[in-house]
Amino acid sequence: MLAKEILFFINPDVDLNILTETIHAMTFNPSANLNPSKDLKITKEIIQNKGIKAMRQVPTEPAYDVTLTLMLPQPHFLKAEWDVSAAVKDYLDPLVDELKDIVELRIRSQILYMTSMRINPKWSSNYKHYSLPEKQLPLTINSIEAKLGSFVSTRPSLHFIVYIPSDLQTPLYIHRNDGTPLESNSFLIPRWGGIMIHNPPEKLIEKKGNSSLPLTFQIDSQWVMKTVIFHLHKLFPIPSLNEKDVKYTEQIYANSLTDWQINGLARARVLSYLNSIKITLQSLCDLVGEISNMVVSDEVAGWVWSAVDDWKLCLDASQEGRLEEATAFCKRAFVSSDAAFFHPSMLALLYFPDNQKYAIYVPLFLPVSIPVVLSFRTVFKLLNFKAKKD
Repeated sequence: MLAKEILFFINPDVDLNILTETIHAMTFNPSANLNPSKDLKITKEIIQNKGIKAMRQVPTEPAYDVTLTLMLPQPHFLKAEWDVSAAVKDYLDPLVDELKDIVELRIRSQILYMTSMRINPKWSSNYKHYSLPEKQLPLTINSIEAKLGSFVSTRPSLHFIVYIPSDLQTPLYIHRNDGTPLESNSFLIPRWGGIMIHNPPEKLIEKKGNSSLPLTFQIDSQWVMKTVIFHLHKLFPIPSLNEKDVKYTEQIYANSLTDWQINGLARARVLSYLNSIKITLQSLCDLVGEISNMVVSDEVAGWVWSAVDDWKLCLDASQEGRLEEATAFCKRAFVSSDAAFFHPSMLALLYFPDNQKYAIYVPLFLPVSIPVVLSFRTVFKLLNFKAKKD
């Protein structure tokens, strides 16, 4: 079961107003996000921030494929050694295990050789390195997304790329719009994943003229995996405290979550599931009502009734605070509603309306029907002739 207790460590001289607002946000706010202003009131800025978070987070699904990619544009020059299995075991497995009752994460890894991002960094004389402006970041994934590969899976994918710059672009750092380097040297791509630029050690590059190729160095697993975890926190999003205007709080993006973060994420995803299921079933009802000859099979009807029953159970469980049961019911209802809406028998009628049927059947049967109609005329003449004769 999901945790029912929340443990607080309170500073003796904490402001009681701030403590009250913090506890309220952590326990009652469905998204469990706290972003108070100086007077602890919700402002327009907070509403805008919530809208940005909604655009950034991934679509609500029961499971995701998380792919870790090491990208080496010059493997003959730089050889990066990375024990990705150990890194996943030490950093991601604890997080995956804690989230298993809410969302399933399946971790994969791959290495891409001779693949580079189409970027045009400029040399920064002030910082003595190559700079990649923020305005170029949206263009980086266009050249590499097709090379990441696709897996035979219906689950949405999250990609996290560790990019090793070429020798002509080393060292490479991301710069803000004001020209200052970004400390994390990484960036988040909404609903997609993230990219980290990992520079080789400067001492290694300095020795390239006196060393045999390729130059070998170790990937900083701690930095890479902590950045991946930070991006995962933002993409889902996992609830967090904003310490911008609040004292006595500390934001830590770790591979272990607190109880209120797990409960907050469960509440947020339950609400998202309920809304998505309602929209899917309502859309299905509208389609059946608009297309007169749409036949709903017993299998589709079974999926619909199953989704409705689980939706009601999820609603009851969420109102009673049984988050684990509510999450399980929501997952089943979501799968059932999608199975009903995208059933092959429904799609066949959806993309074959009446006007298209007439356009296909009329040219096919009209030439055949003309001789039949003329034959009826001949039959009527014979019948009338016999009637007059008698």
